[in-house]
Amino acid sequence: MEKEAIYATGRRKTSVAKLWLSPNGEGKEIINGGKTLKE
Repeated sequence: MEKEAIYATGRRKTSVAKLWLSPNGEGKEIINGGKTLKE
């Protein structure tokens, strides 16, 4: 059975956050295509 990715969108005032959760991921948190949460 193949697991699907989960997609979520969060909004507040004029800001928008998009989140993809993948069961095959490497555990990395990447923001805006480059920065990680630890940076």
